[in-house]
Amino acid sequence: MRLAKKFACCALGALLFGGGLLTGCNNPMFDFSDYEYPDYPLADRDDTIDSWTQWTDGEQISIDWFIDSPSYELPQSDSLVVQEIRRKTGITINFRQATSGTGEELTNLINGNDLPDLVSVTAGMDDLVNSGKIFPINGLAERWAPSLWRRVEEEGEMYAAYKDSEDDLYYLVNNFYNSGEMEEYRKLGGNILPNDGIVVRKDYLKAFCEHKKSENPAWEDKDMANPDGVLEFLLWAKDTYGLSNANHSVLISAFDSNEKYGSRGIQVLMEYFSCEEEDANGNYVYPQASENFVEMMQWLNELYRNNLLHSGCLGATQTQINQYIQNGEPIMYIGKMITPASYFRNWERNVSGKNPAGEDAAYVPIIFTNESGQIPQLSCRTQGELFTMVSANCERPDRVVKLLDFLYSEEGQRLIYYGVDVSEDAENGTFTYAVQPGTKVTLDDGTEYVYKYGQMDYTQEVKNALQVNVESYGIYFCMFLCNPMYINLTSVNGGQFNNYRDYVKWNSRAALMPYSYDKRGFEFMLDTSDPRYKSSLTTQSNIRSKWYKKYAEIIGQDSPDGVANEIADLLEWCEVAGLSDYIAFNNDCFKAHKQRLGITYAWAPNDPSSGYSALTIDSVYGDTSYYKAIPDELKNSAL
Repeated sequence: MRLAKKFACCALGALLFGGGLLTGCNNPMFDFSDYEYPDYPLADRDDTIDSWTQWTDGEQISIDWFIDSPSYELPQSDSLVVQEIRRKTGITINFRQATSGTGEELTNLINGNDLPDLVSVTAGMDDLVNSGKIFPINGLAERWAPSLWRRVEEEGEMYAAYKDSEDDLYYLVNNFYNSGEMEEYRKLGGNILPNDGIVVRKDYLKAFCEHKKSENPAWEDKDMANPDGVLEFLLWAKDTYGLSNANHSVLISAFDSNEKYGSRGIQVLMEYFSCEEEDANGNYVYPQASENFVEMMQWLNELYRNNLLHSGCLGATQTQINQYIQNGEPIMYIGKMITPASYFRNWERNVSGKNPAGEDAAYVPIIFTNESGQIPQLSCRTQGELFTMVSANCERPDRVVKLLDFLYSEEGQRLIYYGVDVSEDAENGTFTYAVQPGTKVTLDDGTEYVYKYGQMDYTQEVKNALQVNVESYGIYFCMFLCNPMYINLTSVNGGQFNNYRDYVKWNSRAALMPYSYDKRGFEFMLDTSDPRYKSSLTTQSNIRSKWYKKYAEIIGQDSPDGVANEIADLLEWCEVAGLSDYIAFNNDCFKAHKQRLGITYAWAPNDPSSGYSALTIDSVYGDTSYYKAIPDELKNSAL
């Protein structure tokens, strides 16, 4: 009997007896000991031995891996990295990918009982678990990959938040790292980049600052690091250069009903204006009900009434907005920084000789407070984003869980980020060790640091190739289980800087790093076993949809009072729709999540131990010391 068949019986039992979260290994229906493959011995119980090295049967197998996100770039089947995974594990991976972000394809797979061996999703994990179609990771690891479970427990502070009430774990996450790794990175002078932010045309901002200094020599650019100061700059640029809302104006990330707050741009502004989900006592609060949120929407309304918002802004797709960026149209862009950075680079190179850009052809990040002077805390992607699960349809879960163990291991991470060591494969090697593992150095503060994994550097051939054809190597193309801190700790560049694009992506966010913090406390999971769960989801869907539909109307009001009144009316509607009960349920889940993480506060300004109270904004440009100068040899390299 295949394991999948026994699991189906288990799922039926779960549905008959309540349908809450499955209890995994603590449930006798998940007794994996009944299943041994004659050609594959049980893993040694010594968790210091990598399970994936115990592949002894010699059988090459093929599996399907579905990625429920169209944004991830998949590796070519014959790429160097994929070939090496096949050699190490005996597994050929056939990647399948959703063509849209609607989740429809995944739904069809679930309803047709046609889930592939591995599934990576951005949402809906609990629904999959509750459907009885997913194996518990800890059950598989206990039986066939104890070294995987050791690695998971090393990331304990993160995974504590993803276990169910029975301490079972059903999915592995990408973007994983622990606080110890973060502290290591900070010792080396690094920090984590925010995913989102606000950027402006450097040429316009520089000219404005020179103008203000000419009027008042005592003026400093930090004096404009507030909503009124930024508004003054935008109005000055508009008047000085004869701009209009049909071209050079303010852009916001596209409005998208799938986004938490209807738009990544709205979410960014909520962080700049300190509209947070936690009060000073550590309770969950509804951020749109705050005075800061009203202030933020009134500021957007002021941009609208002064014809500073791009004419197509409120109805444009992200593709259209990215094209506006590539054309150099916005004075300011508010929203997601990662993808648009690819368009920033095109503009920077295409308009360097046009007035007034010149040498200042760049988009640079800015930072500012709300009117109360609260320092923003910007979020960065820290954990989650993509959740990988083993389907109950998997015919060889023993082998698949060992594949996950390999990808999760240091050797697997090294392969994903760097490829193959030249000393191991002179013909196909892609990197060498610039610093050997175990090397001791003395840091600037006098403390000793040991490079646990060493530091890697690509060969010159690969450096040249990565500027134009990264796909053939497969490096950076298997990012479904990745530790972003690994690349920061092990690269001689502190990350991937191989072409012009990489520097632009970094510089569009780097100066905001002092204001970027791990906000894992806000990534809390809802308790699916709570009777309030389903009604809460309904309420959440209804109120998010309502806000999404009303944003343009609120922003387009004739006066600040009109904005405040529209928000007040909408909050009354939300209350009738169940907002109070929604807040109460979320507060319980929020506090339980923080308890599992061992933290009291999720928002750094609330935490006396964070040191956030001492943070100041010394320049509207942020901390420019984090910028990386683009090497001359890359300035004319391929885009």
